[in-house]
Amino acid sequence: MQRTCTPPCAACGAHTLLRKKDLYPITLAAALLDSTLRHLKTHAVADFSQREEPTAPWSQLSVLNDVMPVVCRDIGQCQQQATDLATLIERNWLGDFDQLCLSCGIMEFDQDDTEGAESCS
Repeated sequence: MQRTCTPPCAACGAHTLLRKKDLYPITLAAALLDSTLRHLKTHAVADFSQREEPTAPWSQLSVLNDVMPVVCRDIGQCQQQATDLATLIERNWLGDFDQLCLSCGIMEFDQDDTEGAESCS
């Protein structure tokens, strides 16, 4: 996997740039998290009705282990969900621009990536 370095926003200096070329990996992570949380919620609601006292820290990792195979089976759905969300963000938020700062809202065209590439290595 290639390491990338997202430069800070030119206007406010925050490291919260959402770049068009990074949309799919970000939306795929969100889709996988969404699927995991939905399956955990279903499992937890069934499990919670049988329990009356709080659980110990880390005791629910086994529940996550039970849910992960289901999430992995849903990977195709997660990929489509990520593609759909990336397309919506690109169309409705970015338009012709290449990046959006989530802190100050400035929209920019891509800066020359060669300038900051050396500082990322």
